[in-house]
Amino acid sequence: MIEKNKLIRYLIIGFLFFTTAGVFYIVSEIKEINYQFKGTIVKINYNEKRTPTVLVNGKLYYLSTNWRFNENMSIGDSLVKEKKSMAYKLIKHKTGEVILSQ
Repeated sequence: MIEKNKLIRYLIIGFLFFTTAGVFYIVSEIKEINYQFKGTIVKINYNEKRTPTVLVNGKLYYLSTNWRFNENMSIGDSLVKEKKSMAYKLIKHKTGEVILSQ
């Protein structure tokens, strides 16, 4: 009986953990899809997963774009994001090359 109670507790804890993680993910996605900006990248910070946070027009934006797109970003490049879209457009400042995130 004690083993059954432990199992039930572990299942409840696991369910709560994954539900909480899912809620945080959804909130992050909603926040990002509502971003709208067009400007020059002034600062880039990467977390341990190499996901960037960029400073554009005086505001910090967390970008969950693919890693190949992230590798192409550098300070001075222009970054464009339209509201209700998850696509980013990067315009390289030295070459004028346009790179799309999707």
